[in-house]
Amino acid sequence: MPTPNVLLRHERQLRGWSQAHLAEQIDVPDYYISRWERGEVLPSPYYQQKLCEVFGKTAEELGMLQTPSLTQPVDPPIVEQLPFPQPQVYPTPLAQTLKQPRSKRKGKSPVLQALVILVLFSAGLGTILFSRASPMPVSSVVGHLYFLSSGQTSDTSSMGIADAVQLNLPSLPDPSVGKSYYAWLLPDENKVENPVVLLGKVVISAGTGMVSYSDPQHTNLLAITSRLLITEQDATVTPLYPSMDRSDWRYIGQIPQTIPPGGPYSLLDHLRHLLAEDPKLKANNLPGGLSIWLYRNTQAVYGWSITARDDWQAGGSANVSLMSQDVIRVLDYLDGIPYVGRDLPATIASPVLVDSRMGRIGLLQFNLLQNPPGYLDHIVLHLHGLTSSPGANSFLQQRAAQIIAAINTVNGWLEQIRQDAKQLATMLDEHQQQALTLLNDMATKASFALNGENNPVTGNMQEGVEWIFQAIQSLATMDIMLYRG
Repeated sequence: MPTPNVLLRHERQLRGWSQAHLAEQIDVPDYYISRWERGEVLPSPYYQQKLCEVFGKTAEELGMLQTPSLTQPVDPPIVEQLPFPQPQVYPTPLAQTLKQPRSKRKGKSPVLQALVILVLFSAGLGTILFSRASPMPVSSVVGHLYFLSSGQTSDTSSMGIADAVQLNLPSLPDPSVGKSYYAWLLPDENKVENPVVLLGKVVISAGTGMVSYSDPQHTNLLAITSRLLITEQDATVTPLYPSMDRSDWRYIGQIPQTIPPGGPYSLLDHLRHLLAEDPKLKANNLPGGLSIWLYRNTQAVYGWSITARDDWQAGGSANVSLMSQDVIRVLDYLDGIPYVGRDLPATIASPVLVDSRMGRIGLLQFNLLQNPPGYLDHIVLHLHGLTSSPGANSFLQQRAAQIIAAINTVNGWLEQIRQDAKQLATMLDEHQQQALTLLNDMATKASFALNGENNPVTGNMQEGVEWIFQAIQSLATMDIMLYRG
């Protein structure tokens, strides 16, 4: 059971503030405050800072010192200040699309350190760097680059998703005297006109090379880059571009881009559908990839489920009417606008009460020919495609299997919410006790779908969409190898 945050609630009540008043001050829905005070989730670092400023208290004084992890949910801002998983090193070989040998050095787990040089270059250097005329032989993996998300997202672009990276190179030798290592992100093999991104100087600490970079415009880096080059160049002046002298090249990396026989997409394509841009979503003005919209719409289902229960408990015919509208909104997000009419009685005059763009695609799937598919099925489609693509290593395959298992569980919870909502949509005031039972069940299942549930029988955590989003983000990795010219 979650532990209520009594300190946060006490500070709010001490000032005579309602949850709605506090929510207005930091620009969140009322139910965010309720969730934080009930201990269901932690405020993200973004909102922890805002709460500290509003109350004039420290995070400790507000009971917010816990650190979120993959199994500890946090609440994102309206533009999703989403958490991302702590990277780990998986010593697995890169696929056949990288063709450059590499020495077999291994190191300890990396220590986090930030050094960000925020420079974005619009130079078509890909025409000479890693071009198709210069293949890269296969090699052992010596490090990794991880695409991360700042969470500074917008529902009108792919910004804030995969807009940061962390690079770890264990057992990195010191550069030559007067030299430094520099890390660069390069465009796709067939899009060499795209910009080259300087990630910064590689900092060596205890033998491990590290770079942390966050794009100043929160550009989705996965959407425009897929390859890595580390050069050894002059330490006194930061270079504007990677050296064209290949004797200065030290390390390389690439997300596999080979399309399998008979298949439409490469591993890189599947990642971009999930985390950058999916063509079917783009056609419906839904940028940013499948994962973020699964998260947003599941969050909306949770929010309206809580609000529906609160409206019913407030009593009165007006609030019962509000509850009915809340339930319709839940079904809008679950079914998708083209299908919601199947779950509502014909007497309901306005079956669409959510934004027509955001509610266009449902979370659930109704039939095999549904186009576009529901978010859950669509994500599973790309996870299967990713694991069968050339270059999919054992980590990607294992993590994808874990995500699919979690999606199956979430699908069951959302289907139970749908059945509850269908009954509530036709319920009259005289069925008050039955309605409250359904509303409680709907709110509980919505919490499970978003946050997960600790199974009381097995003691195991059954993950929700918050974990699924983070786990999908962890698939966006790049193996690093030694360059041998």
